[in-house]
Amino acid sequence: MPRYASTLQVNRIVCGDALFLIPTLPDRSVNLCLTSPPYAEQRKRQYGGVPEKEYPASMCRVMAALRPKLTNDGSVLLVIRSHVRDGVVSDYVLRTRLALRGDGWCECEELIWLKPDAPPLGSKHRPRRTWENILWFSKTPKPFIDLRAAGTFGDRIGFVGSNHYAEDGANAAGRSLGMETGHARTPDHFVAKVGDNENGVMHPAIFPATLCEKLILTFSKKGQCVADIFAGSGQTLVSAHRLGRCWIGFDIKREYVEIAASRLDATFTEHITIINPGQPVRLLSSLL
Repeated sequence: MPRYASTLQVNRIVCGDALFLIPTLPDRSVNLCLTSPPYAEQRKRQYGGVPEKEYPASMCRVMAALRPKLTNDGSVLLVIRSHVRDGVVSDYVLRTRLALRGDGWCECEELIWLKPDAPPLGSKHRPRRTWENILWFSKTPKPFIDLRAAGTFGDRIGFVGSNHYAEDGANAAGRSLGMETGHARTPDHFVAKVGDNENGVMHPAIFPATLCEKLILTFSKKGQCVADIFAGSGQTLVSAHRLGRCWIGFDIKREYVEIAASRLDATFTEHITIINPGQPVRLLSSLL
């Protein structure tokens, strides 16, 4: 393994390979990693593409590097969805989930990003695709979460149900505990329109700001650190900055790092490591 010249600090963007940049982060410094890794055999022109058979092992290596950098109650959110080929759903996302569980990660709940205005993508012989997985992993089964941060506001917040569905103090008789005004507990789907994307940002798979903001508010506190290890055009970082979080982002494509840096009015760097004494080398996948 190469020796690293320095430890990275927050509020900066770095051009390089996530697998080798993650170890430069301080231990237990990341409260939330919100990212969308390149999908298997997708975006080949931008990122080269990882074969489906290799994808679980590849993500396990990345997540293993991230583990010591995550706080004890921190979360990792991976936005991803399998594709359909020859009428069959690929299983690489399923195998990745199982591989990460087998590697000691807790998968805390099944979450989705719901896109009410999704374009008619996917097979014309299948229903229109309107959602993506948000895979939620942590080192603990009880990570930090603000259950009201993205909940809807109303004046009829309460619970009615039988004791079979009782939860968090609902009484055995199934009577309502009373209605109150406030924010409801967030559901397991996060609604964000594709049309909420910022105009003029040249990236093939940009997050909507509304999705990033809901997830950042739900899974981190103000002043904490949000990382995006596959940052693309920097939407996660922009949202984290807007919401008063510290941020750190990596991406291997220089053109996207430059876009992210301009959006954040930040200076990006190409990380330097020392492989042999006196020999600085730019860390890019083509050199691995």
